[in-house]
Amino acid sequence: MSYLNVRNFNQELKIKLPWYLLFRTIIVTLLLGAFVAIEIYSQKTFITTALTLFYASIILSYLFTVVSAFSLKFNWTTNFRLVAYVQLIWDILFCSFLIIISGGIESPFPIYYYIAIVMSSILLYRS
Repeated sequence: MSYLNVRNFNQELKIKLPWYLLFRTIIVTLLLGAFVAIEIYSQKTFITTALTLFYASIILSYLFTVVSAFSLKFNWTTNFRLVAYVQLIWDILFCSFLIIISGGIESPFPIYYYIAIVMSSILLYRS
């Protein structure tokens, strides 16, 4: 890959990454809203270790997204390819953790792997 192609790819990632972070925030917020709605409408309080871990992972995901957004806004890095890979690895780890705490193979959350795969193909697509 020539220097010009790498530079163009870096510029594309600089444009795509904020949209990726916004999409992640929307997905995590919908997930949080669904869990809160289930807890409200079930008329029972489900304070369990799994639920506590779930809420902690949501908070960590928000914090990671905010730090990533600041790093893009204030140009803390110029290697956007590395930032993209770190974002994708975070999403895969988040999906894996969510599946582990919600029942493993019986979990309803493996669909989030598909979202991570589609987002990675959009983010790392080279024209």
